[in-house]
Amino acid sequence: MRAQTTLDFAIGTSIFIIVVAFVLAFVPGMLQPFEASTQQETAAADRIADQLVTDVLVEDVNSPFVLDRECTLAFFAPENNDDDGTMSTSYPVGADCNFPATDSLPERLSLSEPLNIRLRLVRDLTTVEADDPDGDMGGDDDEIDTLCVDESDPNGPDPRIVEANDPGPTRQCDLTGSEADLLFDIGGDPPESVGSVVVSVRTVHLEGGFADGTHDARLIVEVW
Repeated sequence: MRAQTTLDFAIGTSIFIIVVAFVLAFVPGMLQPFEASTQQETAAADRIADQLVTDVLVEDVNSPFVLDRECTLAFFAPENNDDDGTMSTSYPVGADCNFPATDSLPERLSLSEPLNIRLRLVRDLTTVEADDPDGDMGGDDDEIDTLCVDESDPNGPDPRIVEANDPGPTRQCDLTGSEADLLFDIGGDPPESVGSVVVSVRTVHLEGGFADGTHDARLIVEVW
């Protein structure tokens, strides 16, 4: 009877040890690709965000987080991001901009690895004129929104920056046609099937400010 009990104990212990060994040997290897991917995307998102707010878009590298207005507009201009070899004449990349005059985003960000990236400049502006410039959205909605350039502004040499507020042909920020307004958004929405989207956010000060007289906004970098 005792021999049978000892044999059962030995068999059970052996099975337990084999299972533990299997878990220790194979599970880390199964999870490693996902962990490495997330770490890579996290590092890339932070690096891109820091690069933008301390070098690429700044007015002076000695004053980080203060974005140069003309260079920021040129950076987000759709014609400067479609990688077709032509650049925008309305928003040219000036000689004082800290990124090359190329419409290749990876070249401007010195990216060596292929990554899916979305960049946005967002803010909840404080006046109805800036939040709902054409008056058809019912006033200030108190929601953070992507910003855009209102090129139909008749006042001053610099077009004002307002909230996109559901941009379309009936909105102040019209993204259709040959005279489409500039939306501060590069890249598409992350696919719903991708669960490892890494987001990095920086608070910035835009030289020249927005239509409500404020200057601070948030730069959002998404990598997947």
